[in-house]
Amino acid sequence: ALMAGFAGVLISMMYEMQPTMGLEYTIIAIIVVVLGGLGSITGSLIGGFILGLIGSIVTYFDAGLSLIAYYVIFILLLLVRPTGIFGK
Repeated sequence: ALMAGFAGVLISMMYEMQPTMGLEYTIIAIIVVVLGGLGSITGSLIGGFILGLIGSIVTYFDAGLSLIAYYVIFILLLLVRPTGIFGK
């Protein structure tokens, strides 16, 4: 919770306050946790690394497609392996 609060403080300094502020970051965090497997800290770390790597590659070609790439990966993962990479 401390790290989440600190991240919120850092983000609020860069962007103006809005009701939907942080929604994109929250969705990405949920995708990372599901990608790694619910209840697996190691899986979440690896899922975050994988998602960050894919996001960087997609952003190199077109920055607007990164969130779409996250959703596509999320849907494909739920279809292929619903418990995540390290899920039981």
